[in-house]
Amino acid sequence: MNRRDFLLASLAAMAAGCAARAEAAPAKRVLVAYFSLSGNTRAVAGFIHKALGGELLEIRPAKPYPAAYQASVDRSREELHAGERVALVPLEMPDFDVLFVGSPNWWGTIAPPVETFLRTVPLKGKLVVPFFTHGGGGLQRCEATARAIGEAAGARLLPAKTFPGGSATEAEVAAWARGLDLGTDPADIADVPHGAFPLGQPNVANAKWFSGRSWVAPLTGMAALNCPIANVTFEPGCRNNWHRHSGGQILVCVSGEGRYQERASYRRPGRVLLPGDIVEIAPGVEHWHGAAPGKWFQHLAISTNPGTNKTDWLEAVADSDYRTIGNKRKA
Repeated sequence: MNRRDFLLASLAAMAAGCAARAEAAPAKRVLVAYFSLSGNTRAVAGFIHKALGGELLEIRPAKPYPAAYQASVDRSREELHAGERVALVPLEMPDFDVLFVGSPNWWGTIAPPVETFLRTVPLKGKLVVPFFTHGGGGLQRCEATARAIGEAAGARLLPAKTFPGGSATEAEVAAWARGLDLGTDPADIADVPHGAFPLGQPNVANAKWFSGRSWVAPLTGMAALNCPIANVTFEPGCRNNWHRHSGGQILVCVSGEGRYQERASYRRPGRVLLPGDIVEIAPGVEHWHGAAPGKWFQHLAISTNPGTNKTDWLEAVADSDYRTIGNKRKA
């Protein structure tokens, strides 16, 4: 066999192997379960189901809530204060790998029927994605409650998403749902440190602008506050490209060791970043940031002037720039 034939045969074998692995990897089975009284959570659940397919399941209390919204909310407050486990209409549960579970924000937490559902459905080894609708309250204790129940049952939870009641659009919901990484094996990220803040999702949307793996966990969801904050985790040696924010940004360093640099024209030297350091980045300043060689790094990213803030991604950071920032902390 000559070299050309050998290469062609090798490529064919590789392609066949890839195809076999793709066929062997089953698609994730998605279940979208929700409780809804006024219809807002039902609408969001429907958008998710339309975008991802799978099964759609309504969670219904055995004793229906009153038709009047305020009377229903008042009853739920009594149930929450009493610590009751609300009985549900028996469910025919389909098999699933990924569970989207939706609830309205009632009294700052998940609705009692959804809490019962999460406490009674087998969740070990499953991926759970909570979503909530609200009338201005945002997340409050909703995500924390869902996370505590799910993790105690052995599930892995992605960051929760909130939608203002009655105003979520199909395009917005579909873009969020399709942008989630539902295929990552929990074992792949089991050893990633994330301290006091959640690790969040692999940063798939911006992966092409990063030199390695990173994860993002949104920490705020109340639109009225107008202050988006996210926890960003960089694996050792990972940094993002040169970029600029039209509205600026603030970084709060929380763990590990990082690096930060601005263009030389701004006359501020590159910095070693350690927990407790604050980086104020003025609008339009071209910069990059990431982890130190051999070190994990986390910072909170605070978007300033979020109404008009836009990120412009530029070229990758040269190794010579990255490695010129020394191991001594600089002001």
